[in-house]
Amino acid sequence: MGFLESTENDLSLHIEEHVEEQEHIEVEEAEEQEPVKELVDIYDPRRWEKLNFEEIKLLVQKGPKIDNSIMYGPYDKFGRRFYVALYTRTLPNLENCDREWLVYSKELDKVFFVSVVKCLEKGFQKFNTSNSRKKRDYWKQVLLRIIAVVKFLVKHNLAFRGSNEKVYQNGNEIFLGVVEMLEEFDLVIKEHVWRIISDGLHVHYLGHLIQNELISLLAQEIKKELIKKIKEAKYYSIILDCTPDSSHQEQMTIMVRYLTLSYNSVTIEESFLGFLNVDDTSGKGLFDITLEELKSLGLEIDDICGQGYNNGANMKGKHQGVQKRFLDINPRAFYTHCGCHSLNLTLCNMANNCVKGNNFFANSTKR
Repeated sequence: MGFLESTENDLSLHIEEHVEEQEHIEVEEAEEQEPVKELVDIYDPRRWEKLNFEEIKLLVQKGPKIDNSIMYGPYDKFGRRFYVALYTRTLPNLENCDREWLVYSKELDKVFFVSVVKCLEKGFQKFNTSNSRKKRDYWKQVLLRIIAVVKFLVKHNLAFRGSNEKVYQNGNEIFLGVVEMLEEFDLVIKEHVWRIISDGLHVHYLGHLIQNELISLLAQEIKKELIKKIKEAKYYSIILDCTPDSSHQEQMTIMVRYLTLSYNSVTIEESFLGFLNVDDTSGKGLFDITLEELKSLGLEIDDICGQGYNNGANMKGKHQGVQKRFLDINPRAFYTHCGCHSLNLTLCNMANNCVKGNNFFANSTKR
């Protein structure tokens, strides 16, 4: 009996040891089978494109790591390379400033600029997209109304500005006056004016710079349409005239006459293409600037069928005048004296023979 009890005790002890050993083996196997989470180096620029939002936040909080052990990088094909001194900038007052936002990748041989805004952009992309769309739509609606005001004033040849460029103040004249009127009826302008007055909005697109820019852009588009119509008509005539402006800068106007063909009618159009600053008023100087302008507009010189200028020697001269120089290139560019200028010369001659008329025009700067 004692032997059996001893045997049973030994067997029980052996079974317990075997179970414990088996459990220990199973635990080790389970530990071996458990997947090991891969550690991502958030400081490695090669992995920045694949970082999730939490990793980006951690990178922004801790900041990039600069490896000062890399003294020099390899040379590129242009003979340039990275060196550790680029991490520091010497200011004009000889103070050294660390460029903490600069990171060099030895593996890629590239220098990276670390921007907090750029890092957070990925995480807030959805929010930024929605917010940007609202801002874009808002400014689009504001600009459409401002352009409409500019077109109205330009069409009716009205002055834009006065002595003041602030809404609801005296002397701001027609442009801001129309904006104030629209503010009473239009919700978009009402909100825009309210933001300007209450928040002190600096970028409001109501100043003289945006007015001039819009006028210039509109003029460019109108000129493109005019040139398109002239090219469709093919043949055209040019009219030139010079006059000084208030600063005594000589300016030459260039106008074009052409035919507009429709289904059942033919219309003669006369379009103004712009002012040209003139420094040389000789026949050659005026011809050169006109030729250059026509080429820049894409108009062929061989398609000119007529010229109309005043009776000045530099314009109508049969040897060195503008009309002669055009005829040398295009013999079909027939020259005609300007009837308005001939009438003006007649009136001036009449006024000179009239004492009262002579006294009336005596104070004119250009007689």
